[in-house]
Amino acid sequence: SLIKPLEDLRADFVVGSRFLGKSFRRRDESVPAIRWFYNWFANLFTFFLFGVKTTDSQSGLRALNSLALEKINLQSKEMEVSSEFFKEIKNNNLRLEEVPIKGIYTEYSSSKPDSSKTQNLSTGIKTFFNLILHKFIK
Repeated sequence: SLIKPLEDLRADFVVGSRFLGKSFRRRDESVPAIRWFYNWFANLFTFFLFGVKTTDSQSGLRALNSLALEKINLQSKEMEVSSEFFKEIKNNNLRLEEVPIKGIYTEYSSSKPDSSKTQNLSTGIKTFFNLILHKFIK
């Protein structure tokens, strides 16, 4: 359960991970290749920028306690918000835990062209540079 680490007072912030315990070398065939690669790159980038190791920095399934809610101050308004959470976790010394979840990819979500807003190259590049700004300027 996503909230179990919060209930057990083991974590302040919990991320549901589609990749926890899975090898980078063997992509889960249920995950579209472009999403798998984008997430792998985002995880690596999140670690190098913010020093937080995660297996699913782009997961939208998250839970947090009142301390995390009080401390986290997000500035992003676009896609980089997913990684900015990890900057805030590190800066505020919050306890992070990941729990395994199953990613669900419907025919609709899997058939979107790579030019969709959330997956296109220009969005990825913009996100990359915005995260660098968050690290060194903001």
